[in-house]
Amino acid sequence: IAKWNVMLASVDSMSDADPPLWPTDGYLRVNPPSISIKDAEIIADKLINAKNPVMMCGRGTFASKAQEEVLEIAELLGMPVATSYMGKGIIPETHDLALGTTGALSQLLANEKIAEADVIFVIGSALAPDNTMNCSLEFIDPIRQKIIQIDIESRNAGWTYPIDMGITSDAKLALQEIIRVIKEKKPRIDVNARVKDLVERKKDPENEWFHHNMMDEEEAPLNPEVVVKIINEVIGENDKLVLGAGNNRMWFTKLFQTKASGQLIGPGGAAGMGWASSAAMTSSMIHKEGKTIAVEGDGSMMMCLYNFETMKQYDFDPIIVIINNGCFGNVRDYLSSKGRKFCEYERPNFASIAEAMGLKGVNVFDADELRKELKDALTKDYAVIIDVEVKPASHMRIRTKKKIN
Repeated sequence: IAKWNVMLASVDSMSDADPPLWPTDGYLRVNPPSISIKDAEIIADKLINAKNPVMMCGRGTFASKAQEEVLEIAELLGMPVATSYMGKGIIPETHDLALGTTGALSQLLANEKIAEADVIFVIGSALAPDNTMNCSLEFIDPIRQKIIQIDIESRNAGWTYPIDMGITSDAKLALQEIIRVIKEKKPRIDVNARVKDLVERKKDPENEWFHHNMMDEEEAPLNPEVVVKIINEVIGENDKLVLGAGNNRMWFTKLFQTKASGQLIGPGGAAGMGWASSAAMTSSMIHKEGKTIAVEGDGSMMMCLYNFETMKQYDFDPIIVIINNGCFGNVRDYLSSKGRKFCEYERPNFASIAEAMGLKGVNVFDADELRKELKDALTKDYAVIIDVEVKPASHMRIRTKKKIN
């Protein structure tokens, strides 16, 4: 937003401009809103006295760079951490207290723990319907549960559900103050017992902890779930995974288990087709300590083939994994059997296109090939395009079963 719009031929000094131009470092010099000491004390008491508190983190925890604080308060209270899609990986999902994402494309245990909680501590999330099983009473019931919601946007807190307490504050600043109060109070909480119970429940096969039976079927053509499994196997803690839109995002939201905070980078909202390969170039420039793997669908990749030329021209070195099922998969999933043919087409050969544009491109048809090519690509200092032929499977089969006690 520009407050002034002035056309000038040239400006020798700022004092010559009319209206005057001032140094930009003084604009927007405003501290973010922060929680009051009194409110921090009230929330600390509610969390300490809760028998089964659960934390729900959204994109706001990343925006405020609150990764360390989320982990600290979780470990301080033995409080499990669930997330929205945009909050996925705020703490490593390999951590004992991590629950993964909630909603229809989630970990079953995350939904169960939210439903069992007496206090739900929401940080930086508006509790959108796609993260709450469409506001199902079996998931969150504000009559039997207390909801504490902290958000920097005042309109987010108490918007989806009536809440017990709402605070307008930056997530990091709020958590720092609440943590300080909790430490002063020195609560007697059996953190080890809470952690042990959660770890045991993750071992229960019925909870399908970051697993789906299709991940075990490695025959060609591959199930998309197998692609997720193999990337899970080979990706390192310092590597980044970038997602686009469509069904590929569905598979990875549910089944990819982050090994480090902030490892997963994804677009929010709708219509992010073609976003992953573009974002992966930026990621590869910024994150030099590891490699960047982007996952695109074939429909998305056709929208941004120019990115191959950009990678070549500027020596960007991401790994682009294309889940190639020869269709607009997410659209196809919502059509009748008669209408699906309108979303299907002959599989493009992205490896050949990449080679023609001067990049390394490989076609992959089975699980062992994919493992080999990914491991090799992780050692290279140039872009590699891996075109993986997969079945045109529906994402509906990985939607979380509505098993809430």
